Amino acid sequence: MITQKIAEESANNRQTKDIKKVLQVADSFEETAQQMKQLKIEDQQLVEYQMGFAEIYQGNADTTRQFVSALNNQDISTAKLMQQQVQQLGKKEQELSNQMNIYCQEN
Repeated sequence: MITQKIAEESANNRQTKDIKKVLQVADSFEETAQQMKQLKIEDQQLVEYQMGFAEIYQGNADTTRQFVSALNNQDISTAKLMQQQVQQLGKKEQELSNQMNIYCQEN
C-alpha cells in the first residue's frame, strides 16, 4: 500500500541528520502525493481521503524542503516553524487514516 511505504520510509529516516537523506524523503513524499492522485477510485468518500492524503504528502515534501533551506540559511525561527508544521501534518495524517479506517469498517 502506498501509505505504508511512505510511513516506513519516513519513520526510518526521522532521526537522520543527513541532509541528502532528508531531501530524498521529501522527494518520496512528493512522488507518493502524485501516485495517490493517480489512483482510480470510484467511491466518492474514498476519493476525498485520497486527495487528503495527497495534500498531506505534498505538504510534507514542501515543508521538509523549507526546513532544510532554513537550516542552510541558519534561520532557526523558520526551521522551528517548519518543524511544527510537519508535526501538524503528521497529526492530520493520523486523523485522516483513522477516519478512513472507520469508514472502511462500516462499509
